[in-house]
Amino acid sequence: DVSRSLISRGEVGKRGEPLSYNALRKMVMNPLYRGDHLYGGRLYEGVAPAIVDPSTFALANEKITIKKKGRAQPKVREPYALTGLLVCGLCGSPMVGWSAKARDGSSMRYYRCSGSAHGSDPFRNKERCAMRVIRADALEEQVMLAIERLCLEPNDGLWGGLAEAMNDRIRAMADGAGLDELNASKSDLEKRQGRLLDAYLAGAIDLEVFRARKLGLEAELSRVASEIAKRSGEIPAEVDGETVRAAYLYYFERNKNAARSDRATFFRVFIDYIVVHADKIEFFFKNKKEPASVMHKHNFGGSGA
Repeated sequence: DVSRSLISRGEVGKRGEPLSYNALRKMVMNPLYRGDHLYGGRLYEGVAPAIVDPSTFALANEKITIKKKGRAQPKVREPYALTGLLVCGLCGSPMVGWSAKARDGSSMRYYRCSGSAHGSDPFRNKERCAMRVIRADALEEQVMLAIERLCLEPNDGLWGGLAEAMNDRIRAMADGAGLDELNASKSDLEKRQGRLLDAYLAGAIDLEVFRARKLGLEAELSRVASEIAKRSGEIPAEVDGETVRAAYLYYFERNKNAARSDRATFFRVFIDYIVVHADKIEFFFKNKKEPASVMHKHNFGGSGA
């Protein structure tokens, strides 16, 4: 109200700008009005004549703080864990999260085709993609069931393929760790030890020189062997398909009851993408080209409002 009154009277700040609420707030909270100066993060008290008394300054700041605390908080966005994984089977567009109010005032979560949204209400849109919305809770629950069935399935092709992909990464880690170079260095040091002993036995070097060089080679060999052991310990052993399946099942059991907001990462461990058709849902899992599971949409308790 004060800001509107000052603006209507043509009052402006020192740079000619209108006295907005934020500008007035900064003025009211400026300690210079009570004779203090804030500079470099430090408050210097009594450096200027006070314009208002301390009690008035404190009261004004208290009202500003109360008003700030009383402001409405930003609306919390609903989590949609499958965003980025859903594809519309009719037009190929991504499907995104969308919410609507039920008759009792509660919020209903849906996924809708982004190609159907002419505005914000896909129920009223008749001009673009005809894919209807699908209830988010029901779909996410069916995804959890599909993942559970996948983990319980003894599919040698699937789990063997995942194991081979993991082993390729393990071998790449070994190559990147420089183990080949270290092992070559170790082999060369061992050969040099042999040549040193041969030289001593042949009388080419005396005992003192032999001992000094032998100690130097042993110290270097010990250092290289220690580095090999250290780097090897950082690289996991190669795995087989059944080990991978057991690990995925363990991860599923540990995270199946995760909060809705934490499910996005969980789903992406298993799911490559999901195609939503008019009458069915196809789940495509990582490292599996054919649909691993097909659900008919009547299993989702309806797909519209």
